Amino acid sequence: MGKSTVSAFFKQQGVPVLCADEVVHKLYSAGGAAVAPVGAAFPSAVVDGAIDRAALSKCVVGNEAAMKQLEGIVHPLVEQERKQFIAEHAAAGSPLLLFDIPLLFETQAQQGLDAVAVVSAPAEQQRQRVMARPGMTADKLEAILARQVPDAEKRRLADFMPLRMNGPCSSTSHSTHRALGKQQVLAFSRCSGPTVPRRSVVAYGGPDIITSGEEEAADPFAWKIKKSWKASDGSNHVGSTLAGMAPRPFPGPPPSSGPPLRVLPIGGLGEIGMNCMLVGVKDRYILIDAGLLFPDFQDFGMQKILPDVSLLAQWRDKIEAVVITHGHEDHIGALPWVIPALDPATPVYAGSFVMQLVARRLQEYNLYNPDRFKVIEMLKEYEMGPFQVTPLRVTHSIPDCCGLILRSEHGSIVHTGDWKIDEDPVDGEAFDRTTFDLLSKEPISLMMSDSTNVLSPGRTPGEKIVQESLAQKVLDHQGKGRVVVTQFASNLHRLASVKAAADAAGRGICFIGTSLNTYLEAAYRDGRAPLSPSELIKPDQLPHMDPNKVLIVTTGSQAEPRAQLSLASRSASNNLKISPQDLILYSAKVIPGNETKVSEMLNSLALQGARVVAGRADNLHVSGHAYQGELEEVLRFVKPQHFLPVHGEYSFLVEHARLAKERAGVLFTEVIKNGQMLGVHERRNRNTISTGSMAAATVKAEAAAAAAAAEAEQGTAQDEPRSGISVIGEVDLLRLFNDGGKGTGTATEMALAERETLAFEGVIVVAVDVIRPKAAMSSGGWAGAAGGAAAAAAGGLSCKARLTTRAMWTDQGKLLDTLHQAVNSAVSKLPGDASLGLVERNVTDACMRASRWFNNRKPEVIVVAYEHDPRSAVMVLPEGVDVPAYKNNPRQNPDAASSGSDLAYD
Repeated sequence: MGKSTVSAFFKQQGVPVLCADEVVHKLYSAGGAAVAPVGAAFPSAVVDGAIDRAALSKCVVGNEAAMKQLEGIVHPLVEQERKQFIAEHAAAGSPLLLFDIPLLFETQAQQGLDAVAVVSAPAEQQRQRVMARPGMTADKLEAILARQVPDAEKRRLADFMPLRMNGPCSSTSHSTHRALGKQQVLAFSRCSGPTVPRRSVVAYGGPDIITSGEEEAADPFAWKIKKSWKASDGSNHVGSTLAGMAPRPFPGPPPSSGPPLRVLPIGGLGEIGMNCMLVGVKDRYILIDAGLLFPDFQDFGMQKILPDVSLLAQWRDKIEAVVITHGHEDHIGALPWVIPALDPATPVYAGSFVMQLVARRLQEYNLYNPDRFKVIEMLKEYEMGPFQVTPLRVTHSIPDCCGLILRSEHGSIVHTGDWKIDEDPVDGEAFDRTTFDLLSKEPISLMMSDSTNVLSPGRTPGEKIVQESLAQKVLDHQGKGRVVVTQFASNLHRLASVKAAADAAGRGICFIGTSLNTYLEAAYRDGRAPLSPSELIKPDQLPHMDPNKVLIVTTGSQAEPRAQLSLASRSASNNLKISPQDLILYSAKVIPGNETKVSEMLNSLALQGARVVAGRADNLHVSGHAYQGELEEVLRFVKPQHFLPVHGEYSFLVEHARLAKERAGVLFTEVIKNGQMLGVHERRNRNTISTGSMAAATVKAEAAAAAAAAEAEQGTAQDEPRSGISVIGEVDLLRLFNDGGKGTGTATEMALAERETLAFEGVIVVAVDVIRPKAAMSSGGWAGAAGGAAAAAAGGLSCKARLTTRAMWTDQGKLLDTLHQAVNSAVSKLPGDASLGLVERNVTDACMRASRWFNNRKPEVIVVAYEHDPRSAVMVLPEGVDVPAYKNNPRQNPDAASSGSDLAYD
């Protein structure tokens, strides 16, 4: 095995390699010396700090004087580079591959490295130099040479990769131990120098990140370098989303008229997901959340549904800030498309944990700018556009969730975000009842609240119920095999419950699923992780562990095709193999629309012999959204003047509005759809109370008294209270789709109708070789008007057709015979001068009719017609056209184009 091959292999694995050839090559290039290195073929030029003149002369361009001058320049540089390189990696305990035996010995004996391998045997001259060193014997040298890597046929080079050792060396004389894989030789695998922090170098396709032992102890994710794959360069994932339709007027009346408080939902109303809403005062707005919607089965090939960012791009000058309420995908998933739509100076606010998720996502799309993204704290006031915004803590199924209080001179708005009231949250961050209660003491012009569980009576159970149930089921399975838990990856509260159950049963936890590590990493960096990443069992260790000591947490609760549990149900996962002794705990909710897929997945797991527990009575899941009792409680806390239900199907919104009126005493409610602008006036009357400063309270009281007096003068003071809420405008919104890569656009651009046709009706592809009658040609193949008439009278066309079908019932080939007959018949009815375009249209119609007659299907038909003899193509020219001039014009006559031209004709 050549030295260059070995060097390339270890470089790919991220192991630092010190090769004299490369050092010299690097120094010569940097110093501008008059040399021409020959790359991998360049032999070892540095041996024990000296330059091999014979080897060096092979690549020196010049005379003997230049050789001597070069030697004087290079020697000290090479020596300095070599010693610095060795010293740095020796101090950190990194594995080194040293190609030269003297360097190997020097490093082994003096620097205290414990992981070295001889890649190439020494020359006789090198052997003599090694033997001349004090303390070196022939036996010691042979022992070193025994570390030489044999041929690839005898031993895999991968076996020599360094392993990370978790514990101290078992030897009493050494505090650390690093081996070279399975082929370790104990005499040369222990550190003979002082104890130093270890350092690992791991690469995943990007630049190496090297961290010291102390840094690794502080941040276990530092050594586990994430894949450097980028989803976008910052713009190429956007597609046509910022262009959209023609410019649209902004909805609502001019800022100088109409209600001052305005709400325009871009998504999230009439659906569960894609939460995105503009809230503003007159002509100044902030954007609350930027979420996506997960597609249904009819959105073939789509991975994400996005809000109308083209509207945001058109009116970016009105949007002064973005604030995120929590880190679920239906609230942050569209940020890679929303951020490019906004002004580059528009700030984005979120809690610390949410910002960890946002930063990671936007770094993948090359959109993250730390100066633009600002972390918020609960109950602190922030100026965002026209509002003074105060976040307040709410509980949900993911950490760091907040509601928002938006105060302005024209009134205040409360947005709850997604929430429930957990009386005993596992992370100790309780729902802020106190602040919600205090809101009743100031006029709240509008309240918006989560409607997801409005149809569920009572109150949402707490996470502690799940924690107890999980612990009991895991303990009941003790001694019977593994436990596999599937859950939403973002539910870190559930992960804390799983951790408690695993601890109670003495089991270690193993994550199988990338997204689990993503959320755990964000939580760890924010100080919220329910367990230390260092406690996790690596998936490749599972086959060697006692099944009764393992609890596996995996993704795939919604039977996503590429998620691990879904793959395991099809025996397609490399990391998770189901056995009859496994207990599978389904600790999640089936999202509407996924029922069939989830049921099939659980059935497949049961067929493999595993016991599946997924019943509602098993208390393995609780919702993160409030039930009726909590919805009513918070409405009574806040006592808003007007109420707008959000986050739910349209029927949920209607029911929530009814609950607010009938059970919470809110007089004025409104239910709107995405794209409808809601206008709100603060209702000022004698009952309005303010908790602001005394001066502000006096001003508001005087204004309220004046308004009441004016109403009394007009005889309306005793009339029924008037609503200050109404729909004041509407805009047509686009629904945008993303295919999971860079394909992003409207339903038309993403060809959803064609995808549906292909899925349900099938496709027919026809290639038609058009044969024209010889009499159809006139001189040179070009005909005037009279010639065209003669060609038409000369006879019809004929053809040779090749066709195929996909996703269609062919009845053992009978459909193909029927289609062939239909194609031949359609072509034979055309005149001899028919254009290829006309041939394609007629064949398409014929195939559609034949398919509808044969099996009542309307497939997608693709027809490509071409000339059997290109010289027989007939073009009928109108009278008066100069035929020679036409023939010589390459823009009109493709035969006049030069070779290689891409001009096409019908």
